Amino acid sequence: MLSTHAEMNQINYAKNAITHGELGLNSTLFLAYRDLPILIKKYLLPKLEKTKIRVLDVGCGAGLSTELICKILTMEKLEGEFYGLDISKDNLELAKKRVPFAKFIQTNDLIDENLLKNFDLVICNFVLVENTQTNMIALLKNIHSYLNKTGIAIITNCAIAAYKKDNKWYTFNNDFPENTPQTSINGKDKFAEDQPIKVEVFTSYKSPLSFTFFDFFHSGAAYKNTYEAVGLELLKTHKPIGKESDNIAWLDEVVKSPYKIHVVSKMDLPSKELRKVF
Repeated sequence: MLSTHAEMNQINYAKNAITHGELGLNSTLFLAYRDLPILIKKYLLPKLEKTKIRVLDVGCGAGLSTELICKILTMEKLEGEFYGLDISKDNLELAKKRVPFAKFIQTNDLIDENLLKNFDLVICNFVLVENTQTNMIALLKNIHSYLNKTGIAIITNCAIAAYKKDNKWYTFNNDFPENTPQTSINGKDKFAEDQPIKVEVFTSYKSPLSFTFFDFFHSGAAYKNTYEAVGLELLKTHKPIGKESDNIAWLDEVVKSPYKIHVVSKMDLPSKELRKVF
């Protein structure tokens, strides 16, 4: 059963799906997507021996990330077969309007297992942060099963900097009581693993509209260990920093990153050894 904290995201999606759908790229969120073309070119395209690829957006929300991946692949002259997966019916209705040629599936629907296999690219943005580490393992096992042998998953998570109240972001508000470090190591305050935390994201700069996310904190080590526990290899941790060329009046984004973008693939393990991982 979901905790009260975890349930709040789904309550928000049901009540405020339209506001969630208006989250755009004139915001700190731009950094979560800006470098995806570079990561796809480096970690996926050299392994492709075809021009049509299968793409799955896990936790696609209102379809922003699905739409961007479609545009990126078009720029690379690649055809795509696009799928989106989300728990929120309200989000999916918005996603269908945004990307009408993609196939969107509600997570708790009856799903043909063969439909969700053999993907070249899996995108998973800000889904792990909404779950405790135990639930993360179940989600990542699914992602492992979605990928083909040469596929990659690009998984975006908030970094610890996103929640620290002394950091000021272009369109984030992190000044909440939940975002108070709970532990101390060698005299340095730390967030606890699975600590409930919170961030308000404005739809654009100085917008009165915002959407609040109820997250759980995970350290870099926790992510790496969880990937390995399900047979996924962490190929790259990318921390995007704001640039002058972005033409956005960044605040702390120019000196630290609010995000960690992980590129993972299936571990190259013999079948016997892989069974031990699971």
